[in-house]
Amino acid sequence: MNRDFSWLDITHWKKIQKISAYDLLVRNSEFSITKFKLWIAEIESLDWEAQQELETNIKRWGYIRRQEQIANKMKEYENKLLPENIDYDQVPNLSLEEKEKLKKSRPTTLAQAGRISGVNPTGLNILLSLALNNR
Repeated sequence: MNRDFSWLDITHWKKIQKISAYDLLVRNSEFSITKFKLWIAEIESLDWEAQQELETNIKRWGYIRRQEQIANKMKEYENKLLPENIDYDQVPNLSLEEKEKLKKSRPTTLAQAGRISGVNPTGLNILLSLALNNR
């Protein structure tokens, strides 16, 4: 069940020792939303299931936001040309699967590389770095 938590302005929750409750939840898996009941009255008004759902949404939101930032960065550079003479075997941090598929397809742009099954966002970021350094 997906509830609407928009009435909770989580980004402005009180600061605790110079770090917000939101940041503690996102960055530290040991923290639970129930630990903040004393400082954030709105949490107390939620039942246990809603508290758990809210905590999951908060923690997942950080990950989703990072993925959206990477996707936006890729859109900006999708027509960036890849160097013609890339030796994918020598590119560090690409998986073996990515190297094999890139060698076979020989994409000329970042967008083409992104459409290859098995080339993940991390691999595209590595290729973007190569393309930007090869100006």
